[in-house]
Amino acid sequence: MRHQPVLGLAVLTGARLHRMPWLGLNAGALAGVVFVHWLIFQSLAVLVLTRFWPSWSGLL
Repeated sequence: MRHQPVLGLAVLTGARLHRMPWLGLNAGALAGVVFVHWLIFQSLAVLVLTRFWPSWSGLL
């Protein structure tokens, strides 16, 4: 976590980064988006199951 402010400051001051840091940042952002979508899907699945099958709500 210590490198995040340094990396942001370097980019803001106009430093040119190699390809690997950008690929790492993009991979992390993609992983975050996928994780948030998975959480949304899980919460909607639980809501649908408890709404349409009330007897299952005690199992969840």
